[in-house]
This record gives sequence, structure tokens and C-alpha cells, in this order.
Amino acid sequence: MMLYARWDLVVMPHAENHLLGTPNNKNLQVEGSETSQAVEKTPADHERQAREDQEAYCQALVAATNDTDADSHPHGTRPAAVSVTHHAAVPYGGKPFSILAYMSHDVVSNSLRAGGWDSSKTNALLKHLSKYAEQHKVPFSDLTFIDIGANVGWFTLAVASLGIKVIAIEPMDDNLHLLRRSLCAPENGNFSSNVILHATAVSSTAQTCVTYSDVGNFGDGLLHCDSNEQELAHFVPPPRYFVRGGPLRTVRLDDIVPVDRAIAAVKMDTEGHEASILRGGKRTLLERRVPAIWSEFNAEWIIETGEDPRMFLKAFFDAGYTVQRESGEVLSSEYALNMTHWRGINDIVFIFKGKDKVRGLRLR
Repeated sequence: MMLYARWDLVVMPHAENHLLGTPNNKNLQVEGSETSQAVEKTPADHERQAREDQEAYCQALVAATNDTDADSHPHGTRPAAVSVTHHAAVPYGGKPFSILAYMSHDVVSNSLRAGGWDSSKTNALLKHLSKYAEQHKVPFSDLTFIDIGANVGWFTLAVASLGIKVIAIEPMDDNLHLLRRSLCAPENGNFSSNVILHATAVSSTAQTCVTYSDVGNFGDGLLHCDSNEQELAHFVPPPRYFVRGGPLRTVRLDDIVPVDRAIAAVKMDTEGHEASILRGGKRTLLERRVPAIWSEFNAEWIIETGEDPRMFLKAFFDAGYTVQRESGEVLSSEYALNMTHWRGINDIVFIFKGKDKVRGLRLR
């Protein structure tokens, strides 16, 4: 089934000049955000803070919308945005939803304005979740999906509309503003409470970072981290890239995911930081035996972050996962661990089978 349908476009007020520079984030700032890590927090603490931040954002949004002072308008210093409303029912029992997208300068948003994003992965994910719930005879409300690199929230909202709990993680300020506004939208009120949105990035350790992105792909955020915060303040991104937000403090995935959640699926799309996320999330991603994990895989990008792409894949094999391409082709460990077989960006899926079954695989 396809998620493409008829959409309504509602243009939001904006300041176009901020598409080409560091955004001014003075409006709708939420006090007590997760960028402050003065004391060690439990997963329950992180979840409580995330809920409070989202509630405060929605309240501030209503107050700013009712304010006649143009300078205080919540969209006054944000990039151009558009409300995209999905009118058809999401497959497998999901509800219609609306999502805020950039008006231009963004690959994901360009696709959303045309009707949807990554329909193949979306349908595979929703099918998996529906099948898992049916096979294990559990309601959607008992399941959790983790969306690492949530962007403007396409996968988060589609899954939440099923009634599944979502732990969404997104560090970039303007992506967060769009996703938060989507969660505040009245038409999403029936399921927005299913989403816990963490305004941070996950990594192997706590680090201080800034986000930056290409002028032609605004929402595709990258992280630059430095132990020296003074040096971080003077970070100059590559040509055509601009700093979009920060500094922020990263957290470990294992430190924000409650141990009592039934995790049915994970999606990771973090521009080469997947291996670092794994090192800080072994309990969640490996020991919890997540049934299916969708991940972007670019060996060169992983190496650029100081990690080993081969060891990243091997960790999943050793934990009892198979590795397959998004097409469904299952790869043996011998094939997958040969880095000459990987070029550019790849979408792969880790499927938990158990260690004995994985050892017996001799597929190409």
C-alpha cells in the first residue's frame, strides 16, 4: 500500500533570509531543555523533561499566535514552512495526520510536498509493526518505535498514528521546531501524546556539539563535536554549509530508553554517526533483541567520525542479527564484512534471528 495521497498546503509566515545563515532561536525557547546535563538523569527523568518541553512549546505557540506583535510571532525567525495534511488513512490502521515541512531548500520536505517520503521504507516499517503486533497478540499501544534522526517527523508521525509509542530523537533546532509544531497541531491530537521527543543527539559519550547543514538540503543535519567549547564556538563548516544550532549536549541511547519498553523497531539515519550511537546503545540495540532495525550505512562517513564500519556490522552479526538490503537480499557475514562491497549510501535492515541461525547462514 502507498502512503501517497491528496495534500493541502498552508503557507506559514516566515523570514526567507534565515534560510542562508545561522537561525535566530530567540523565539519559543523552552527552559530546562535537554541540552543541560548538569546532573545525571535516568530514562524517566529524560522522558519527563521531554514531555514538559513539548507541553511548554505548545503553550508558547498558542500564546505567540495570539500575540499581535509581529516581532514576537513564533514563525518570525524560522525558515519558510508549509503545513502538509495527509487525508487518506495510513496503512495498517493509522490515522490521517498533518506534518510541517520546509517550503524549499530541503530534500525530505520537497518530497513531502509532492505527496510523501520514502514510501518503500515507510510501508515496510508499518507492515513489520502490524505483523509483529498480530503475531505476538499485543496491541499497538504496548509497542515502542525509536526514531533516531527524526528530521521533521515523517516516520514518527506515521507510526504514532497507529497508536504505537515513539521515542523520537532530533538535534537540529529548525527540524525540532517543525516537528514540535506538528505535535501541537489539533488534527494530530489523537496520537501526539504517543511521542516522546528528545531534543538532542545520541552518541557513545556525552559530548558538546553544534549542528550544520547544506544550504540546498536544510533539514539534513550534521554534527560537529569538540571537547573544547571555545573552539566549537569558532567552528567554520565547509562551503555551502551553515551552522544551524547548538551547542547541545549529546546523551547515550541507553541512558534515555526505559528498560521496560517493548521495542518493536528502530530507524537510524544520522549521516555516519550510527556506529557511535551503537557504542552508546548496546543494551538497547543489541541486548534487547530488537526485531528489526532500519539503518543508513555509509562506510566512508562512519570512518570520518572515527569509527570502524566493519566492526559496526560485526557487532550486529555477533548479537544474532542478519544484515539485509532494503530489497530483502540477505547478506552473509563474509560478504557484508568485506568493505569493498559497500559504496556510497546504503539502506540496510538488521533482523534479529538468534546467534545459532546467523552462524549457519552461507548466503551471498
